[in-house]
Amino acid sequence: MKKNQKGYIINATTLLLLIPLSIIGITIINQNNSINETTVHSIHSKTINYQTKDIKQNMNSEIKETLIQTTNKIITTKTPLKNSTEYLINELNRKMKEIYKTKNIIVTITDIKTNPDDSFQIKVQYTIKIEKERIKQEEENTEYIDIEKLSDPIPHLETKQYETLKHDQNTIKYENQLQKYLKNKKLNNTEIYQNATSPYYITKCPYTPYTQHKNKNIIKNCLQNKYYHESKDGACYLCRLEGKSNCPHYGIETFIQPNSIELNNTTINATCSIDHVIFNENSYPGENKTYAEYNNSSYYIILDNAHSKKYGTI
Repeated sequence: MKKNQKGYIINATTLLLLIPLSIIGITIINQNNSINETTVHSIHSKTINYQTKDIKQNMNSEIKETLIQTTNKIITTKTPLKNSTEYLINELNRKMKEIYKTKNIIVTITDIKTNPDDSFQIKVQYTIKIEKERIKQEEENTEYIDIEKLSDPIPHLETKQYETLKHDQNTIKYENQLQKYLKNKKLNNTEIYQNATSPYYITKCPYTPYTQHKNKNIIKNCLQNKYYHESKDGACYLCRLEGKSNCPHYGIETFIQPNSIELNNTTINATCSIDHVIFNENSYPGENKTYAEYNNSSYYIILDNAHSKKYGTI
C-alpha cells in the first residue's frame, strides 16, 4: 500500500514537471509559427512592393505606345475619335487587363486629361490593386505623359477629301492639297500655300518667352525644326484626336510655312499661317513677316496682329 502511494507521488511529481515543460514547448511552437507567419507576410509585402514599382515604371511607356497606335490609326483611316478620353481609358484598361490577368493584379485607368499646367503633357490617373495570400494593397497614382514625338492628326483629317498627305521623318508636305482646301473655303491668295510644309511630329519650342522669335535667326531655327508652341486658342492633343483645331483646354499651335516666293518688298494679305487658324471654320487673314531671303526668294509666314505680338512682331 505504501509502495503504491509512493508510486502515485512519483507520478504526480512527474506530471507537475511535465506541465511547465509542455507550456514552454507550446510557447516555443507558437513563437516559431508567429516568426514564420511574420516572415511570410514580409516576403509577400516585399513582392507586392516590387510588383507595384515595376508597374509604375512601365506605365509611361505603355500609355505612350497606346497613344502612338491610336494616332497612327486616326491618320491612316482619316477618322477622328468621338470621345478621346473615353476611348483611351477603354483601350488602356483592356491592355492592362491583358498584361496582368494571371498575376492577381488589377490596374485601372480612371481619368485622362490634358495637364492644365503644361499643354505638352497628358495627365493620367490610375489605381493599382494587388492581392497576395491574405495581403491586399491598393494605391492611387498619377502619370504625366509627354506628347512630344507624337504625330498631329489634324492636317490629315482636315484635308482628307484630297490626296493623302506625304511626309518624311519630320515634315508634312502639302503639295497642292492645302491650297485646294483653302480655295474651297473661298479665301484669298491661297496660291502661297502651294507646296507648304508643317511638322509631322510634335516638338516643343525651346525659345521662351515667345517674343524671342522677333530675332530672325530664332524664327528661322524654329521653322526649320518644326516646333510647336503653347496656345490658349489652339486645340490640346486629346481634342486633336477628335479632329478639333480649337478647344476650351490649354492647347498647342504651330506654323504652316508657305512656299518661298519672290516678294520684292510687297505685302501679302492671306490666311494666317497658324495651324488652328488655317483649319478653323472662321479663318482670318494676316500679313507676311519675312525672316530670310535667299537667291531672290523670300521666306516668310503670315501673321495677324495678335500672333505678331505673341511672337515679338517678327
